[in-house]
Amino acid sequence: MLLAARFREIGLTAEEARRTPPRHAALREDPAALALRLFRDRTALTAEEQVRVFAGAVVPTGLLHCRLDIVEGLYLFSDWPENRPDEVLPPGETTAILYRAAQSFCPAARILDLGCGSGTLALLLAARGGHATGTDINPRAIALAQLNAEVNGIAAVDFRTGSLFEPVTGERFDLIVSQPPYIPRPAGTPRHLFLHGGERGDELARQIVAALPEHLTPQGRALVFSDWSALDRIPAVPLRTRLFVSPPLTGESYAEVYGVHAPGVRQCLAVFDPGSGVTEQQMLPHQWPAIARYTTLIA
Repeated sequence: MLLAARFREIGLTAEEARRTPPRHAALREDPAALALRLFRDRTALTAEEQVRVFAGAVVPTGLLHCRLDIVEGLYLFSDWPENRPDEVLPPGETTAILYRAAQSFCPAARILDLGCGSGTLALLLAARGGHATGTDINPRAIALAQLNAEVNGIAAVDFRTGSLFEPVTGERFDLIVSQPPYIPRPAGTPRHLFLHGGERGDELARQIVAALPEHLTPQGRALVFSDWSALDRIPAVPLRTRLFVSPPLTGESYAEVYGVHAPGVRQCLAVFDPGSGVTEQQMLPHQWPAIARYTTLIA
């Protein structure tokens, strides 16, 4: 039995997680509550309790030490935050922004999730049709992405280890999505693969945007979410470019979140498709979750 099927059988859903806080899960002994204790509340289970959760489902090696998020009915495993250089983050706000925007362009025959992490976008978009490829420089991320494909029984995906476009040299895609690491890395700071994009933070995003034309089909589209130290650092490419940007962030507010003083940074969802010209639309922070309302502007 697929693990996802077992989770659905015991009623482990996003709604169940929302309505069952940790203090309630701790008082219950049913399989769904036990699963929440293990994968959300990080509470070890006895061997007997594990049997009640998994029954006859196949449990991949190492899964018991992962955290679980349930997104659009998919069960997605990632790492607990432990400040390891190779840890793999769970899906977050920027993942949601990209997914909501990318839905307008699906199904797409060939999809590339560049810097796929645990495979969230590749799996979500493959579930809407087409075939998705995910690439990441972090072998740990690729291992988790493959695990998530196995857990959910999604076959129309493949995951490859390597830097940026290297694993897909010579290939073209109908849809490319990417949320590369984009936090500035001060001199002397240890590099975290999931976090740092270079000394200024936007170096990886610049490389990705510059290489888009050679990896898109003639009618292909790309969506890249990144922080930019200045919008004029976004490379000019022979594509129509639409920028949905936040107001400039203060150095203090940026430091509160990321521990780096970087004044003037702007968050940006950049949409590239056939055509020419550059347009810019400001997005206030409370508008990001409603990005789907702007699909008429980016379709």
